[in-house]
Amino acid sequence: MEVKKSFLDVIDNIAFISTTDIHHNYARFENHFGKNVIVHRKGSTSAKDGEFGIIPGSQGTKSYIVKGKGNPESFMSCSHGAGRKMGRKQAQRELSLKKIK
Repeated sequence: MEVKKSFLDVIDNIAFISTTDIHHNYARFENHFGKNVIVHRKGSTSAKDGEFGIIPGSQGTKSYIVKGKGNPESFMSCSHGAGRKMGRKQAQRELSLKKIK
């Protein structure tokens, strides 16, 4: 929601159709296959039927807004990223935001 607040601070007359707020790593209570379980999503995000999600790009690649299919075999989850080509510190040394823009 911080991104939404940032837009509202600098752009007049802006409207949001919907917003999606997804945590990077989290655990929550859910019911799967008739059992109450704790699902820990690390490297994945919830993908219940019709639920919107974000699959972020990795260091310059495109991000995707997705809609869940509710696949029970995946505990209604999907991958939320493709990993990195380089570590954070290496990226800070080698990548230039000015050059990317």
